[in-house]
Amino acid sequence: MSGDNRTSLLMLVRPQIDATLGQAQDAMAKHVAQVAGNSALGACPLQLHQVYGALRMVRLDGATRYCTELEAALRNAMRSAAADKAEIQSISRAITALREFVSDVAGGGAYVPVRLFPAYRELARVSGNESATEKDLFF
Repeated sequence: MSGDNRTSLLMLVRPQIDATLGQAQDAMAKHVAQVAGNSALGACPLQLHQVYGALRMVRLDGATRYCTELEAALRNAMRSAAADKAEIQSISRAITALREFVSDVAGGGAYVPVRLFPAYRELARVSGNESATEKDLFF
């Protein structure tokens, strides 16, 4: 898929991606503030999977891989009755990085998934993936 087609498609789905990621971040903020337990995070895995689907549809393979790691990190953080707040905060920061990346690409910026690597490395640590490398965002 050419870069122009990718950008056009991404412009169409970006508002929904942004809204869905925002909902996930809101739930994470409630969890961190102890407004609610893991129940506040209940919809987050589905929301992240919806974003994964949208990114896959527009063939942003590196961002899709990043979203897969977001899902894994969230599942790992939610492994106990009360999700680890530090891990949830890391995941929320990673969502912010993805939102900014998608917005930039939709706005005509270059699709350079390696820009996501610092947050990807942190996500990989949370999900228990000690072998994360820059190559993961390209293959």
